[in-house]
Amino acid sequence: MILAVGGLFGATFVLIKVALTSITPITIGLLRLSLAAVPLLLVLRWHGLRLPPPGRVWGSFAVMGLGNGALAYVLINWSAQYIEAGLVGILIATTPIFTAVLAHRFTRDERLRVGTVVAVAVGFVGVLLLLGPGTLLRLELAGMRPWSVLAMLGAALCYAVAAVHGRVLRDVPPLVTATAQQITGAVALVPVVLLFESPFALHPRWQDLLAIGVGAVFGTSLAYLLFFKLLARIGATRVTLVTYVTPFSAVILGAVFLGERLPLRAFAAMALIFLSIALSSGWLDGLRRRPAPDAGSPGMDG
Repeated sequence: MILAVGGLFGATFVLIKVALTSITPITIGLLRLSLAAVPLLLVLRWHGLRLPPPGRVWGSFAVMGLGNGALAYVLINWSAQYIEAGLVGILIATTPIFTAVLAHRFTRDERLRVGTVVAVAVGFVGVLLLLGPGTLLRLELAGMRPWSVLAMLGAALCYAVAAVHGRVLRDVPPLVTATAQQITGAVALVPVVLLFESPFALHPRWQDLLAIGVGAVFGTSLAYLLFFKLLARIGATRVTLVTYVTPFSAVILGAVFLGERLPLRAFAAMALIFLSIALSSGWLDGLRRRPAPDAGSPGMDG
């Protein structure tokens, strides 16, 4: 599920770069949230679930809608105009670091442990290796505005805050949380779009609208449905490891669909990223604790 969510998020970065050719950043965020809410509402009705009545829980939904949606999307979309997609990926990959610190400070059962710190560090090294040192150098030489980098770090912080806060919704069905998040995020962006952009004056290409639609259904609706299931199962710190898979997914898709060459270091980076997931999820601990078969049990040839 970590690989699936990270892969869907990575594909969305590619689609955002496509859509930015004729659609403005905040409008992209509003369209993505609005379109993502539609299939989720249909699935919600199919399963016989309902959104909760007005109350305190909607305050938590609003936090999720801003952190995982409106604010993060605006920062990412705006930054993607000025920095390359690879750097977007490396900066989003700082999310587990922010999350680990916030979870240590504000939760009781996700304190920082040596294994968690090692897993986060290994995954971040993998992302650095994947993108290569030339990424930051090219940013400096191209004269890109430094506040776009700060905006991406702000988006990573938004994701971290939402992941930690989302723990209070662990008793709410993931489908309900995912749906309410899209609705609150879209509502928050409506006045922002009308104030800072002119969406009705745009002349978007149909390819760009299609890119937003695909990103909304798969990279948002489906991805966040899986995300909240993971959050309830493995906690805030480990769920943000999806951001380590995201840049790798973007590189793979860029090689397949855009003809970009996949560097050899990508395979070493993949190994480190997978190792990070294994360390954090406890897969390796499970292998070490697995008892060896005794003399009376069937072996490989049994």
